[in-house]
Amino acid sequence: MIAGCGESGESRVSTEWRAPVAAVVVHWCNTARTKTCVDRLLQMPADLLDRIVLFDNGSPDGSGIYLKKAYQSSSRVRVVLKRTNLGFGSGVNEAIKHISDPRPDFVLLVNPDVRLPSETLEKMRKVAQSDPKIGAVGPTIVYEKSGQIVWQTGAEFNRGLARIVDRYKGRSIDAINIEEPKPVQFLTGAVVLIRTSAFEAVGGFDRAYFLYEEDLDLSFRLRSAGFRLIWVPKAIAYHDIAITDRYRPQILYHRARSRVIFLQKHFVRPYLWYALAIHFVVFTAVHGVRSLRFQRSLRPVWQWLRGSIDGLREAGAKKLL
Repeated sequence: MIAGCGESGESRVSTEWRAPVAAVVVHWCNTARTKTCVDRLLQMPADLLDRIVLFDNGSPDGSGIYLKKAYQSSSRVRVVLKRTNLGFGSGVNEAIKHISDPRPDFVLLVNPDVRLPSETLEKMRKVAQSDPKIGAVGPTIVYEKSGQIVWQTGAEFNRGLARIVDRYKGRSIDAINIEEPKPVQFLTGAVVLIRTSAFEAVGGFDRAYFLYEEDLDLSFRLRSAGFRLIWVPKAIAYHDIAITDRYRPQILYHRARSRVIFLQKHFVRPYLWYALAIHFVVFTAVHGVRSLRFQRSLRPVWQWLRGSIDGLREAGAKKLL
């Protein structure tokens, strides 16, 4: 039984039935990483993962064409080429349109730098199909390099800090003392299993977000529509990422822009004033220190400020008045 997921027999689905799953991988430029990801997905049995849409998001290096040729003989992979970079969320929206009929009950979103064992997807699918009100299911994600340190689990939005808080982030996986799947407020889009009907019911990802926070926005909208988000602690995925990657100038720009758009979309004054003050004062200072530590430069934090201002402008800043 999943805590908080209801006990009514009428609302539950037999876990003996194996719901079809299709995967979406959004690619941009890193050919070797993307091909490794797709090849690993193809090693999964077809009755677990029957289709893959590989969406090239306008890669300027021609890698999308290479990947299309590499998988042209595969009946399970469809490569879609786009001339321009739509951003992550819009790329996913477009990719899902290219999933062939019959429509899958669930769509697996997986970043090219994520390794997802078959048993992890099986655990996620079993939970997802156990209740039609479950909109999305996420695993415990650890750093690939360590294999033990947590990158992300299911998390909560902390209003005091005006941000997502993951109590296990940065800790050893052994510190997770939860056995059963647990309802949460946020699941990362790096790897998540989404109920197709729930995704379509809320209109998919919001196109306002180019990178970052689109998964937080989706989490909020799924929950507002009455769907549950479930974290499966014992389902483990591996993310090949370093903390220093998050402090590159372009990354901080998009993190800031998207965060300000998110705050203005989901909150009203006076809390909005408080959340933006935390963003501009506290987080700017924190990112300034970390920019010096990881990049030995203040350029990333200047991009954070630029992204923050652009986020205010693009959201209209109407709620501030």
